[in-house]
Amino acid sequence: MKKNYKDMTRKLFYVFDMVLFGLLLFSIEHTMFRENMIVDTMLDVALILRIIIPFLLYRYEKMAVWPILLFVVLFGGVIYSDVFYNTILNMGKFPSIVLSSGPDPDYGMIYSRNTTGMTLMRGIIYWIWLIPVAVYVIHFACKLTRSNDYPWYYFLGVIMFKDKAAKTFLRMAAMIGIAYLIGYEMQEHLSFVALMTLPLVGYYYWNKHIARVAHWTEYVILFAGLYIFDKAQFEVNDERIMYLAASAMVIFGVCCWMAYKSRNFLIPVLAFFMIAFLLPTLSLGYNVYKSIEGARSVNYGYVGLSNGKGYMYIKRSETINGKEIRLVGVRDRYRTTIPCEYCFVFPTKMFSPFAKCIKENRDSVIRSVEEGYILE
Repeated sequence: MKKNYKDMTRKLFYVFDMVLFGLLLFSIEHTMFRENMIVDTMLDVALILRIIIPFLLYRYEKMAVWPILLFVVLFGGVIYSDVFYNTILNMGKFPSIVLSSGPDPDYGMIYSRNTTGMTLMRGIIYWIWLIPVAVYVIHFACKLTRSNDYPWYYFLGVIMFKDKAAKTFLRMAAMIGIAYLIGYEMQEHLSFVALMTLPLVGYYYWNKHIARVAHWTEYVILFAGLYIFDKAQFEVNDERIMYLAASAMVIFGVCCWMAYKSRNFLIPVLAFFMIAFLLPTLSLGYNVYKSIEGARSVNYGYVGLSNGKGYMYIKRSETINGKEIRLVGVRDRYRTTIPCEYCFVFPTKMFSPFAKCIKENRDSVIRSVEEGYILE
């Protein structure tokens, strides 16, 4: 019993470590400007090594010291470079951007320093940088390290294709990458296909990892839960919450059945997180849990920003003076930028980052599509 508890604790630790690593990757992808080839290359190599290292540590591999040292040198050089300091500043603002529900009226073209966000992101950065060294030292001090006499090149990535857990991780990472690429385009029909298929493929591989064959009815029920998730984005307010809750409950029921039949706890929990939340959200390309006051509509075009993708119209119906009218707004991947309270929202000119917003009484304002502030 004690041994099983210890093994479960180790697994949860490495899962937590990979979650933090995923948050770091997500933040870097959305905030780093690729302006230095040397730093960029060093970062790419370091991140690849950081994916391999946890599996070496989990197996108590003695030779893990070499990829750890290489990673520490490369990643340390990156995070202390002038180029990456600007990235940390942007990453510090990123949590508040993701968590905010709408445009900030005081948020202008000039970004302010976010001390809390920077502290959070610096903590994650230093965890990713130093925790492999700490874990290896603990293993070495407790004489847990061992050598399996693999060739040296196995420790630079080949071992990922030999280890059972690592191969499952690579499959999940591939599906996350596919979902991310599809979601980046935010094409409704393509996202629907990804949403309805990738989680089912993931469920198959989670069951394969624990040597279990899922019954076909489990896939049918999951399909129904994912279909409800897709329909949730076309609902508003309480209706959307109900749809999302219903979808999560259906998927949760299947994962509970998986746990009951396999007598395994950790894998069904991971499967539930990926199937109910991560893969569907990435496939859609935006946070369906935010901006619930407006339903999904067509993509917003003609945005003169560095990344024109990621903006869409949101819409809802409202009764004013006994007349039902349709109100529209604009959102990005994380929040509402232009509130859903206008009859018309359209670019001031082709490829303009500003939009003219017209209300029912014909009053109009010019707002930034990216930040939502009103031009004086």
